[in-house]
Amino acid sequence: MGATFVSLICLVRPKRSVAASMSSSFRRGAGWLLVSTAAACAKSAPGTSAVVVPVQAFAPATSAADIAAERDIRRTLDTLYAAFSFNAGAEPDWATQRALFLPGAAFVDPVAPGTAPRAIGVDEFLANFRRWVTTDSTLRGGFRERIVTLRIDHFGHVAHAYVTFEGFVPQPGLSTPPARTRGVDSVQLVRDDHGRWRVASFTTQYEGPGAPLPARFGGHPGT
Repeated sequence: MGATFVSLICLVRPKRSVAASMSSSFRRGAGWLLVSTAAACAKSAPGTSAVVVPVQAFAPATSAADIAAERDIRRTLDTLYAAFSFNAGAEPDWATQRALFLPGAAFVDPVAPGTAPRAIGVDEFLANFRRWVTTDSTLRGGFRERIVTLRIDHFGHVAHAYVTFEGFVPQPGLSTPPARTRGVDSVQLVRDDHGRWRVASFTTQYEGPGAPLPARFGGHPGT
């Protein structure tokens, strides 16, 4: 199931005096400039005529090939998040995780206030995850991550997924314990020569104070 939403473009036709002062990137043959977002349309230069055009994007997959590809991507993500999880006295499935990551895959640590974003490689990512698993005493009872919502867009051999996840520590008698962590992963995948979808990049935004989970990602309406 692909995502569907409506965006706006603005076609701006400058007068000759305005067009003459614009950069060489202006397409003289067509005589139109493409301006993205309604705000940019509103700020278009005086003396221009603007037409706001709604654009339908990311229509749901309808062909058998597209539906099959999205099914394979979902299966890959289900396997990945299951590999992040582990029972009491055990560890995550490191081998499965590594097999699902492309060589050279990049991981961006959650960005903390006052720090610059930093991408790391597979080895450092797995080492950091292993350190957290083995040193956090609250994880002695195991850890689970579940996919709450999933939005996939793909074309050819590339795909992008927004994954809303919840992480929790299993508790006896509770089938769905309260979430210990919650957020959104932005995952880019590539299909290799064997037809397998593998992770090329992975970025996480945790929910927290000042960053409530938006309704479109499964948060409360109005956020």
